[in-house]
Amino acid sequence: MDHSVTWISAPELECLLTPRWARAAVSRALEAGRGQEAHTPLRQLVPMPRGTLFVMPGSWAGSLAVKLLNDRPGQADTLPGVVVLFDDETGQPRAILDGPVLTALRTAALAGWATERLARARRRVAVVGAGFQAWYQVEALLDLGGVEALALWNRTGGRALALAERVRAWHPDLAVSVAESVSQAVRAADVVTVVTRSPSPLLHRSMLAAHAHVNAMGAYRPADRECASDVMQAATVYADTREAVLAESGDVRIPITEGRLAPEAVLPLASAPPRPPAGLTVMKSVGAALFDVAAAQCAWERRQEDRSRTAPGPRH
Repeated sequence: MDHSVTWISAPELECLLTPRWARAAVSRALEAGRGQEAHTPLRQLVPMPRGTLFVMPGSWAGSLAVKLLNDRPGQADTLPGVVVLFDDETGQPRAILDGPVLTALRTAALAGWATERLARARRRVAVVGAGFQAWYQVEALLDLGGVEALALWNRTGGRALALAERVRAWHPDLAVSVAESVSQAVRAADVVTVVTRSPSPLLHRSMLAAHAHVNAMGAYRPADRECASDVMQAATVYADTREAVLAESGDVRIPITEGRLAPEAVLPLASAPPRPPAGLTVMKSVGAALFDVAAAQCAWERRQEDRSRTAPGPRH
């Protein structure tokens, strides 16, 4: 019996999990989560001498995966680590995948899926934050089509400028601008994606168009948040995984504590209606192993298909 383990690198993942494939994977995961077909315990944060180890296990559809990430003080905006994919029937490991890129691809795919269902328009989009995940967020939004203008903002302006140049090189027909402030970036935007580790709110209600859709994809700790309470109070709020968002997200927990958001008003993303609701919408993501399992399984299956197509035929 072959027990070899496949290594799927960052460049391979980017080829295997294009925005459409990644969006399909998270769509299947959302459906499985709604049907209670998946088992995804809340992530475990294990204190270590040099930081925190994130342990995120999950199983679904014959697959089991665990993501291991290192969060260390002073490190860059991406958490190093891996995702290990197992066969749930045999318990044998199938593949080890690059953790940061898998996380970025499935996180961007969630924002894309939410935008497709909750945004009333997407002609003008804004991305707040220009760290490691921002490029993937931009690609996921542009893959939906219909985007004519992109505004970028980052606390360190040089990173926003570098991201803008990269986007222009790949999408020369897109109007790309770098804003001097968050307010300038999101003004009149149909879709706003925030992907930062900000400890304090970056978005306030007065900045946003009445019809805007916000993907709050960063700040995942109970004391941190990207959206002020007045944004959450005014919006129809969805959560990628409701249990995890209520337990972990400062974007949601703080306005609930203030009495400005009712827990029952936080809706599961899988319940998003076929037609976008009126007014402001927010999708808050803290991530869950459910999406890592689905993305890892999709990448592994696509890699196996590619190898089958390119394998030499029998010799005669």
